[in-house]
Amino acid sequence: VRTLEEHGGNSNSNFVKDSWLVRQVCYEVLISTDQWCPNAHELAIICNIPIDDDENDLPEVAHQRHMQSLVNGDDMDESDGGNLAPVPMGAIAILDKIHGTPLSRQAFTASVLRRILPINAVMDHTVNRAIENDATAFGGIRSGLRSAIGRRDTTNTVAISSVGEVLHDPTALGMGGVGKTTLAAMVVARADVRKYFSDGVAWVRIGSRSKQEFSYSFYVSCLQEICRQLPFLNEVPLFAELLHTPGEKPSVRKRREQGFLTYARDTVSDLLHMRHVLIVLDDVFWADDLQWFQFHSRRSGSKQENHSTTLLVTTRSRDLLSAAETVEVDLLDEADAILLLVSESGQPSNHVMASSMEARAVVRECANHPLAVKSVGRWLSLKHATAGIISSVE
Repeated sequence: VRTLEEHGGNSNSNFVKDSWLVRQVCYEVLISTDQWCPNAHELAIICNIPIDDDENDLPEVAHQRHMQSLVNGDDMDESDGGNLAPVPMGAIAILDKIHGTPLSRQAFTASVLRRILPINAVMDHTVNRAIENDATAFGGIRSGLRSAIGRRDTTNTVAISSVGEVLHDPTALGMGGVGKTTLAAMVVARADVRKYFSDGVAWVRIGSRSKQEFSYSFYVSCLQEICRQLPFLNEVPLFAELLHTPGEKPSVRKRREQGFLTYARDTVSDLLHMRHVLIVLDDVFWADDLQWFQFHSRRSGSKQENHSTTLLVTTRSRDLLSAAETVEVDLLDEADAILLLVSESGQPSNHVMASSMEARAVVRECANHPLAVKSVGRWLSLKHATAGIISSVE
């Protein structure tokens, strides 16, 4: 476009108008996809799009600044000596796909925090009240069990699941796309969570796989990924290699592999001894997979209350853990669905769309499902760029 402008574009008003439209379309297409968009502000400069002072209020600009502060660690409190664990890159990659400010989803956030943090470790007073309400609603089952035995488990495991795909069917899988992984990313990005788990926060994607696919090599790769994200480890430990033995019976190899798996888990358990670490396992399906991330120290005389390894698991398997250890994410309410629609379409929260009947009709057609609302919002973002100002508002 710039080359064509240099060869007579300035003398043709229609061409100037068309090239401006092309730049706008390119800009919106890149913003509306998750493939490549390093920085919305720099992208506007590349596309030669004027940036108004009001553009600082746009959701994408505010979001880019927030994400950059997480990557740079600018949110670390100097009064705490900067003693916050860094946000894992897996969580940053999830949050970076959001346009504007993420929905707070305070009730679900409070339910997760109540299960992974002591009440006095939560910095947000609003969330604290939500935690108290959540504990009252559920009778404080999990907290009561802990106080009865006088200590925390060596590995505290909490699952984030979702409402069932089939109504009133307890065996149905949880619904996909309702924000389980996004909720986990928002939780681990919180300063109070990273302050409590100051020794490190790790993020590993397990993925829905068959039981047979959970091999020793895959497990070792997961453990290495965890260790690489823990700042107190200077180097990733070496794990033994499981060699193929010709003529070995499958049952014998299976027992030998179990031994290797156990030894690898014990190695990491010793590294996590006396550490406050949070490990996020994204998209777990089988309970048998989860057991290999239950890290119990083998050291004699260890005080278990000081060994605080916590697992935060996202899963569509609603019975992976007990009800007391599971937070079930529901669909959005209408207000949040409209807010998500406006945000994903690239408009500020006070845009006229937010109070329109059309927006309410759109989110109802999407059944308040976050992924459906997000998809429509991204489509609207592109339509705003191609339809013109008046048509876009209409």
